[in-house]
Amino acid sequence: MLDARLSAACDLFPACEMGADIGADHGKLALQLIKTGKCTQIQVTDLSPASLEKARKLFEREGLSDRALFLCGDGFSALTKPAQAAVIMGMGGNTICQILERKTPFFQNGELILSPHTDIPSVRKELYALGYAIADEIVACSADRFYVLIRAKAENPRQQQPLSERLSVLGPVLLRKKDDPLVRRYYLWQRDVLQLRRDEAARQWLSWIDSWIEESGTPFDFTNPGSKSTIYL
Repeated sequence: MLDARLSAACDLFPACEMGADIGADHGKLALQLIKTGKCTQIQVTDLSPASLEKARKLFEREGLSDRALFLCGDGFSALTKPAQAAVIMGMGGNTICQILERKTPFFQNGELILSPHTDIPSVRKELYALGYAIADEIVACSADRFYVLIRAKAENPRQQQPLSERLSVLGPVLLRKKDDPLVRRYYLWQRDVLQLRRDEAARQWLSWIDSWIEESGTPFDFTNPGSKSTIYL
């Protein structure tokens, strides 16, 4: 049984012949992608041999070992076959950016599902710099913590418009989801975090969030955002 974060990642993942779970840890998401038919086969990668062994045993218990390749290595460099889509979760934003910059011939312009724990604006900017467009963004809440998940698709870089600072902070898709209660709660949490900072960037970001709240036309309880989080701007 997947938690809300992993379930959301599975829902966002596109159907494909060969998928990749980069930094798969226990392999639960990779297994669910196979069991739900999202992937015919999947490459399960991790830097940790111990984590990879946990994933291997999980697939063995389910009788699905023949549907997966278990590969120990760093990011896309671990892949041994072309993949049409990849998921990267459970890492900081700077680490995810470094992985995206080191794509290999086995992952060229595939779809991406990303969930950075930190530096989300940097990840959004990196995607656009690499010629990706953000197709969807959702907020999941698991164990009383918020997670932002991003689905990105490759586009022609010549058709790509630069991502403004405001869009990199708020999210080009999230800011349109004014009726989503989880998005509202997430922005409220971000508002509380930003109020603890004193730098100019935080003041600017806070003004953007306040404007979004005002434009949404929905009453907010500013005293009770309702969740903790492991992600930070």
